[in-house]
Amino acid sequence: MSNTLLQVGTAAMQAGMQQAGQAAAEIAAVAKNNDASLNHSVVDLLQAEHQVKASAQLVKTADQMMGAMIDIFV
Repeated sequence: MSNTLLQVGTAAMQAGMQQAGQAAAEIAAVAKNNDASLNHSVVDLLQAEHQVKASAQLVKTADQMMGAMIDIFV
């Protein structure tokens, strides 16, 4: 169970980091072209930030659960 949570959390963190990279590239392109789609790119970047933070909390919680299980069985 904990391994599954760790895998899900890690995969979500990777997806969030990829989304953040794409949004940052879009923001850089907007800055060069004076495009009006900056708002959309900034929203994407903020969504990616929240996704990574939530995923990191999931990984942290799974780690704590695993530690508690080890303490119980040892």
